[in-house]
Amino acid sequence: MSALTSDLSAGSEAARSTFPRTRRLKRRLLIQSLFDRTRKQTQSVNQGPIKLLYRRVPANATGTGSPVQIGFAVGKSSGGAVRRNRIKRVLREEYRQNRVDLERRVSASDSCLIIMVMLRNARATSEDLALNLRKALISLQNT
Repeated sequence: MSALTSDLSAGSEAARSTFPRTRRLKRRLLIQSLFDRTRKQTQSVNQGPIKLLYRRVPANATGTGSPVQIGFAVGKSSGGAVRRNRIKRVLREEYRQNRVDLERRVSASDSCLIIMVMLRNARATSEDLALNLRKALISLQNT
């Protein structure tokens, strides 16, 4: 089954195969809650240079009806703004192409999964970053 076919069966918003704003992690309080060390609900997945911080929050805390919200962070040690933005575009595109299975699994519950994708070493190629993000998302689905 192709990604487009699975997107069409996932619903009208997913049928467009886009990465809408409702899926982006933008609320400051939600982002800060991922980095708060006193919260025990935050978990992480490491895969090569990619680190995912994630936790479940009540669906009404996000302000949208989306089952998953995701944000991307690339540090300044990765290079200039052009390089960092390119890396974020690669990571967003890889997530967009592989989001259907994760969203389908999470949508069965009453909560929303918030995820922050962080890059720890930017010396990897775009293909390596995409592969590592795909593997991290698979291991996230298995937890």
